[in-house]
Amino acid sequence: AALAGLGVCVLPSFLATDALRNGDLLAVLENLPPTKSGVFAVYPAGRERSPKVRAFIDHIAGFFAAGPPWDLPLGTQ
Repeated sequence: AALAGLGVCVLPSFLATDALRNGDLLAVLENLPPTKSGVFAVYPAGRERSPKVRAFIDHIAGFFAAGPPWDLPLGTQ
């Protein structure tokens, strides 16, 4: 939508880097603090989690523990 000129959007840098570099998007409100978001594992309630599901959830939780790895400042990717 933003690339089509339909308005302003909030994007992680990995999605916007190329468009910002080639001038298709313009960064505005850069000094605004980023909004908090999360990554969630959703599975049926009332069922025992399999060891594979538990291992996957543990792996993903560890991966994201330090924060989103994809949202680096421009120029550091």
